[in-house]
Amino acid sequence: MIDLSSVYHHEIPDFIRPYLETKAMDRIRKVDMNCGMNYTSFPRFLLIEPYTRFNHSLGTALIVWHFTNDRVQTLASLFHDISTPAFSHVIDFLYKDYMNQEATESKTASFIKNDQEILEILLEHDGIRIEEVMDYHMYPVADNDSPALCADRLEYTLGDIICFDLAPWQTVQRIYDDLAVYTNEKGKPELGFRHTETAYEFAMYALACGKVYVSDEDRFCMEYLASLLRTAMKRAIISDDDLFTDEEKVIRIMENSELKEEWERFRTFTKVIRCTDDDPEGIIVRAKKRYIDPLAEGKRLSTVHAGFRKEAEAFINADDSYPMKGE
Repeated sequence: MIDLSSVYHHEIPDFIRPYLETKAMDRIRKVDMNCGMNYTSFPRFLLIEPYTRFNHSLGTALIVWHFTNDRVQTLASLFHDISTPAFSHVIDFLYKDYMNQEATESKTASFIKNDQEILEILLEHDGIRIEEVMDYHMYPVADNDSPALCADRLEYTLGDIICFDLAPWQTVQRIYDDLAVYTNEKGKPELGFRHTETAYEFAMYALACGKVYVSDEDRFCMEYLASLLRTAMKRAIISDDDLFTDEEKVIRIMENSELKEEWERFRTFTKVIRCTDDDPEGIIVRAKKRYIDPLAEGKRLSTVHAGFRKEAEAFINADDSYPMKGE
């Protein structure tokens, strides 16, 4: 299990703990960060450890607490993925929103508003208004516009560095320990690095993770799984509500349905090949290319490091317009 909470803060604050025991937070213990890829047979994903939305949410909250000591911002960060459906961003593909990836966030406010467990703790125990924690976008340390660095982006990047075996825990700890809060070019607080060399090291790891997120395997399989779910919904095998349970339940439904063979095919994919335009199995899936351009000693890394700027531009301009199919 990927859990970097001990890296982010020396302990979990007591005020967070009651929320971790709610049913809403427990549900996302069974929603993985890898968007269904962890169920395939691709070598990169075959042996990875579980990395759940729960651990990501807790990690993001601990980062925000560590750098702000603000309960409201911390809880908004804890809840930011509370409405994430089964297979995470596959649902963005399902609803044709994968270039924006906002469909998975659309229900966050309603999830919190309608959760009596969370409301009771918020209002009666902590005296915090619902409106203060429904949208973590209000808090720049927690979230900001890409490609700047924020707690959310930081957590899943460090988590994926471990998940994809790009570097050891000691490296992740050293990178994290170099962070501080700066004021960015927009006059807002933003996490940044004290040393340019550490900012570059982190940014290159983030770029490596970004290449995984838009790899042929990742894009093809997310679209394939989204298409499979779309078919299941059209045939009333699963409902929209089922997607907001957990992955184990949705998988059980698929395995016991007329789509079992298609699900098993998804499970056995080992490679993706690029094919010709006239191949009937070929699909084109465009990529949302994500990278991080952090502050380095108070300045944007891309403005002070030509090597990083070149690498980031090459990544953004890489072709993704070819058809491909799975085997």
